[in-house]
Amino acid sequence: MEEDQMTGAEREEYEEYVLQSLRDAGADSHAFDSSTLLEDLEQDILEDATRQLRYDFDASFKQQSKMTISALAEELWRAVKSR
Repeated sequence: MEEDQMTGAEREEYEEYVLQSLRDAGADSHAFDSSTLLEDLEQDILEDATRQLRYDFDASFKQQSKMTISALAEELWRAVKSR
């Protein structure tokens, strides 16, 4: 039976994927952490980062401006698990 909740290690791993993707897209790494709301990020950087995550993981996931980076990481995890 597959788990429908992330383990602590999975959460850390996927949050780091998202954080690194944002850094790679040009975000200032001192300006955000996993609790940052997506709406507080520069939208062009967020779009570049999520586009790259979708490509890297060959996954489709939803994002909303009121989500945190941590919640986005969980959406990515769910998308990967559902393939």
